[in-house]
Amino acid sequence: MRVKIFKIKEGKEEQWLSWCKFLVDHNDEVIQTLKEEENIREINYLFEHNREKFIVYFQEGKFKPASDCELNKKHFKNLEECLEKVSLEKLFDFKV
Repeated sequence: MRVKIFKIKEGKEEQWLSWCKFLVDHNDEVIQTLKEEENIREINYLFEHNREKFIVYFQEGKFKPASDCELNKKHFKNLEECLEKVSLEKLFDFKV
């Protein structure tokens, strides 16, 4: 599993939320892309701290390189425009 944290860039919250809604509305296309990349799950959480908005991004799977499909192109464009990566260090990970 991969976990990443991003800060939403100033003035970009609505764009990111709109993109997330687009993904939900195009569930079949998203699932097909995940299958092609052998990923089994992606989860996106929004949280606020000190009046700043952040995204926690979970991914689970084999993490093959992303395909060059139009959906991924738009996804990476929105990621770049809207989100700024924040440092994250894994301290432990237990699984039974």
